[in-house]
Amino acid sequence: MRFVETLLQAPVPVIEELKPRSADGTELIGARSAAELVDAYTEAGIRCLSVVTGRWFGGTVDLLAEVAARTESPVLS
Repeated sequence: MRFVETLLQAPVPVIEELKPRSADGTELIGARSAAELVDAYTEAGIRCLSVVTGRWFGGTVDLLAEVAARTESPVLS
């Protein structure tokens, strides 16, 4: 199913973002793993995810791959 269709059909139409750091460098994920976050978001009803891969936010392609492997939901990068 495409991203927009999934979002529109979701009980909670929210795109949850995984971003290790904020623009000012504040740690956002901390010691939590990507798997823990994806599982928590899925349990909360989130059906679409966005993974920030920009290095200035601490993101990586590995984080994107880990999230994509953990979920069947559409993932933006």
